[in-house]
Amino acid sequence: MKLSATRMAMLDDGGLGALLREAAAAGHKDLVSSLLKARVSTSLRSTNARSALHMAAENGEAEVCRLLIAIEQGDGADIPDKQGQTALTLCSSQAVRRVLVPTDSDLDVQEASLPNTDHEASAVAVENVSNVTPLMLACREGRLETAQNLVMEGVDIKQRSKRGCTALSMAAEAGHTDLVGLLLKSQKGDSEEDEKRAAFLAAENGQLASLDVLLAQKSVSPRSRDEHGRTLLMHACRCGHSNIIKALLLKVTKQDLMLVDDQGSTVLLESCFVADVDVLRLIIDKLSDGDSAQPDVCKSRKDGTAAVHIAAEHGRADVLRLLLQADVKTHLIGMKRTGGATALFAACEHGQEQAVHALLAAKADVNVHATEEYTGAGKTPLQCAALSANAAIVRVLLDAKAQPNAARDDGMTSLMLACRAGHESVVVELVRKGADINLRRKDGGSALVLACKNGEVSCVTAPFSISAVARLNACPV
Repeated sequence: MKLSATRMAMLDDGGLGALLREAAAAGHKDLVSSLLKARVSTSLRSTNARSALHMAAENGEAEVCRLLIAIEQGDGADIPDKQGQTALTLCSSQAVRRVLVPTDSDLDVQEASLPNTDHEASAVAVENVSNVTPLMLACREGRLETAQNLVMEGVDIKQRSKRGCTALSMAAEAGHTDLVGLLLKSQKGDSEEDEKRAAFLAAENGQLASLDVLLAQKSVSPRSRDEHGRTLLMHACRCGHSNIIKALLLKVTKQDLMLVDDQGSTVLLESCFVADVDVLRLIIDKLSDGDSAQPDVCKSRKDGTAAVHIAAEHGRADVLRLLLQADVKTHLIGMKRTGGATALFAACEHGQEQAVHALLAAKADVNVHATEEYTGAGKTPLQCAALSANAAIVRVLLDAKAQPNAARDDGMTSLMLACRAGHESVVVELVRKGADINLRRKDGGSALVLACKNGEVSCVTAPFSISAVARLNACPV
């Protein structure tokens, strides 16, 4: 298979690139550091386009991710592998997420150049581009005595950093409950906005003790919303903090769970990203309240994205199985986003094989066609899998009677897409299951023509090799 110069530079299925990926996955920080100092490139990827950052993020190795991000200057978190998964979508912990997507306070502190205030507390704000004060830094780092001295000196507790952070929000985000209590007692005047922001940061970062202290304030309640209409429970669900979710579920009503944000999302939808399936079961039980939870299970955002789409895209086969136990299973399976894509499209496009199995077991239509032109009007799940280079999913779909020669409105078939992209293993699966190499799209191009135009030699020869083997097997001995 011919590779472009960029792909040639990135591909490394063995050697030092493989060693870097293995060290990153295992959390061997010192070895990763040594390899980076030896100038082993972080761009070296495996045959499925996984980088060291992908591996470290998936295994929750925050410190290794920090080393890799520093080398890549923050640009590696959004680069997908062949299944469309990025380090960000793979990350398994909030600590890793903070490395990949720094919070406002992280960015402010990174920009600031602050002196050590451990021994000499100063009432004068340090001049820096981010407006981070010694009090903010002390609260972020959990230095209670330093913070107490600064408060006694009369510093402005409500002062905001460049991105709007305060000492209280930094303390809540880091889970320093004693400092949260100190600042709440010391604040004067209207502090409702600051207290709400601190509560949302505590919920996002799993800081239950700090959140409890803030919920005791009149300005904060489980029904509080941010500027986008999102509740505390929505934030906790999106980040997967089971401790926060369970605590808030005891404080909210069924009506609270049915609230929607500005995009039409709900607590149930937000819980399908990373929240534990047992937590999702609690949410569904709360929504049911003795009745059917069907309307809420089927609810979608403004763009048509429903719980099944989110679960499929993120490989949540356990969540899919739970959702598809409902009496509305047939409706859920057929729900389409804007563009006509069902949950099976999402699973195929993002390489989520277990999600594909769960959806097919629930009788998802394997030959459904999308409608939106930007996705390729008439596109099928098989074509999504072919484009994502996932031969295993292509095989599963074909075994489930996916039509190998189904074409988009422009005449493009799965085989044409795979040949053009150079996905040899996908080409092999398709041809074995009857994909026709002689079909042409509306402009006259065939699969082999597309492969030749892009220099994908292996995709040109693969169909003929398979045909030769088939003829040989058919010959009498």
